[in-house]
Amino acid sequence: MQELKNKDAAVVVFSGGQDSTTCLFWALKRYKKVIALSFDYHQKHVKELECAKKICRDHEVEHHIMDMSLLNQLAPNSLTRVDIKVDESAPEEGTPNSFVDGRNLLFLSYAAVFAKQTYASQTFEMTKLMSALIMLCLLSCVLYQAVGMLEKQFLKQ
Repeated sequence: MQELKNKDAAVVVFSGGQDSTTCLFWALKRYKKVIALSFDYHQKHVKELECAKKICRDHEVEHHIMDMSLLNQLAPNSLTRVDIKVDESAPEEGTPNSFVDGRNLLFLSYAAVFAKQTYASQTFEMTKLMSALIMLCLLSCVLYQAVGMLEKQFLKQ
């Protein structure tokens, strides 16, 4: 029978950027064992992953990096493809060509499976927190599109 969840352990989805580093240190204060989980989707900006490795090494945090290069096949974009140049300005409609469709949803799904396998009880409180963040992101996209439509409407008048 599989061991029950460890309420003293947490998995933090860790990019090495400012926000996830804050989350990592928040979790380190609250859990006895913290595991950092990063994703290498062959993004052009590898600096964050390098920072993630260093932060985990310096603070003795167990760190795993999962290969997510399949994102390049699923969602071709300028962030992961050398043959696509990054847009210099935001498009009038739609998302920038650096947007990686489904990236965060995939990361959370993999993190949940990883947490289950490591018996951690928390994916850094991720289910509730990320649901709220995803809703905020969706809302901001809707608002961004609404503002764009309003601008176009007013410019026509």
